Amino acid sequence: SGRSKHSAGPRKAVAVGTWSFGEIAVREAARLLSEGKSAVDAAEAGVNAVELDTQAQYFVGLGGLPNADGHMEFDAAIMDGKGCKLGAVAALQGTVRAVSVARAVMTLSPHNVLVGEGASKFAREHGFPEERTLTDEAWVA
Repeated sequence: SGRSKHSAGPRKAVAVGTWSFGEIAVREAARLLSEGKSAVDAAEAGVNAVELDTQAQYFVGLGGLPNADGHMEFDAAIMDGKGCKLGAVAALQGTVRAVSVARAVMTLSPHNVLVGEGASKFAREHGFPEERTLTDEAWVA
């Protein structure tokens, strides 16, 4: 069966986070995994849950702090172990759901990584709307 003699039954998917705000992602990812969704679906949903949260954390995503020029930029990467596919974006502006754009890069683009204006242009061309990415609180900080 290809299973180790140390296996104790069927494999169970888990979600793990490293930072305290990762608990938001872990809860969302675990929910999707328990519903039988794919690991990629769960990872994307978990990251988006953190990126969209403006109450429990202020480190990343909507509500995060802008760069030195006053712009909010997002970085994200996602990988599908089946087929070793990956997609990533960096310095993406105007779209909070960077991991969803990264997934679109993985599935719809011949590239693996898009950065800056190229990432933003790709997002618009693939239906990701221009969004307000800074909160009022970010400007005060």
